[in-house]
Amino acid sequence: MRGFAFRTGLAFDWDETAHRIERLGTGDQVVLERLSDGQTVLSSQQELLAAFGAGRLRMPGTDAAPPGEVYHRRPLADLPNHIQSKVCRSMAYLDAVHEAWPIPLTKYHLSPLIAEVAKRINDPHPPSAVTIYRWHRAHRPHEDARALIPRFDRRGGAGTRQSDRVRELFGEAAEEAFQASPSATIKSIFTRLEGKIRAENVSRLPGDPLRLPSLRTVYRLFGHLEAYDQTRLTEGRHVADRRYRVVKAGPVVDGILQRVEVDHTPLDLFLIDEITGLPFGRPVLTLFIDVYSRFPVGYYLSFGGTSAAAVVGGLRHAILPKALVKEVIPDLPVEHTWPCYGLIASLVVDNGLEFYSTSLDSVAMDLGIRIQYCPKRQPWFKGTIERFLKTINYFLTHQLPGTSLARLGCVHN
Repeated sequence: MRGFAFRTGLAFDWDETAHRIERLGTGDQVVLERLSDGQTVLSSQQELLAAFGAGRLRMPGTDAAPPGEVYHRRPLADLPNHIQSKVCRSMAYLDAVHEAWPIPLTKYHLSPLIAEVAKRINDPHPPSAVTIYRWHRAHRPHEDARALIPRFDRRGGAGTRQSDRVRELFGEAAEEAFQASPSATIKSIFTRLEGKIRAENVSRLPGDPLRLPSLRTVYRLFGHLEAYDQTRLTEGRHVADRRYRVVKAGPVVDGILQRVEVDHTPLDLFLIDEITGLPFGRPVLTLFIDVYSRFPVGYYLSFGGTSAAAVVGGLRHAILPKALVKEVIPDLPVEHTWPCYGLIASLVVDNGLEFYSTSLDSVAMDLGIRIQYCPKRQPWFKGTIERFLKTINYFLTHQLPGTSLARLGCVHN
């Protein structure tokens, strides 16, 4: 970083606002112009230096390298020891050049300096005059030793050396290999690619054949694929879509019953006959929930599984007013009302067969309810009901006697 001084016309950012020094007053007073609105601001050099020390004031050239110059911005102390040693070695030669400045940067004039510095620092492999010139050219624009850090990461070509046609054939070979077997390997892709290049060269001019890349190059080509494409090839498009899908905001709902989601779930609970001790089975819960209020508006509980009757029964319960429930279980009174009823504007369902029934379509048509079907195997399109059903199983049924928990298992003695 070059030094800076307060002078007339110097521009800088103070608290993210551009200022320019209009003139320097008596003592340490500084008259500034705020460039955003032209307002005159009176300050002092001491106040500006304090803001600079606190990081609120940025001078030109303190945050970024000059245009076209790219080098490390990390402190040298954060770099490995061998990198710091290389920088110190380079600076030793440049310091000698700067002490002897001005001298022509030629081999005739630099060779004695290089020999002297190499003897002083015990450098068995001193740099050439051309290397000294390159170091001087990199260091001079910003006078920062970090410009001498070796950039090994920028060596080599930035892109691939394979032609567009070879990469296209590689993509076709990868698609065919994983379609034939989900456990396909890079070697199987290479074998298919070899066959495709041979077939392609038959129709090409003798002087312009496609060269077969090596097996290692095919490994690199596969590694350069996007993570989504690699997952799509190895695990399938559905897994890739779920793993790399973009999470966005849910649908915007403006009022009650504007959007109601419905789904079924078998409860993680077995109902046992108290007399025979035999299980009746697991009840299936069909639940309707209002997205705006996150309030359940109706349900249907049965042992008959998912069906159109369960959907229509739950829809009836959701639309009609809920009467007060009498005490069914001793010492378990019902304290609150259920103030949920009314016609539903949009009913969001999945692609279960029970939602495609004519009875549901006729009821929805009579009541003016619009049925919205979600895409297949994408439950996040009705995430409100999915999350609520999980909450019911994990925080209600798992706490009751007879629960099967989320997964059935065996206990080893």
